[in-house]
Amino acid sequence: MLKFNDISKALMVNSMLALLGPMILLFTTTIGLVGVSDKFSYGKLFMIFAGVGLIIYAVRK
Repeated sequence: MLKFNDISKALMVNSMLALLGPMILLFTTTIGLVGVSDKFSYGKLFMIFAGVGLIIYAVRK
C-alpha cells in the first residue's frame, strides 16, 4: 500500500484483500472437509459449514 503512495489505490488494495480472505477460508475449509468427509456424518458437516458461515457473517458486520 505504501508503494502506490495514493489513498484511493491503497483503499482498493485493502478491499481486494478483504474479499480474498473469506474466499480463501472457505476454499481451504472445503478442501479439508472433502478429505475427511467419509469420517463425519452429514449433520456434523452441516454444523461445520454453518460455523464457517457465521464467522464470515460476523466479520462482514
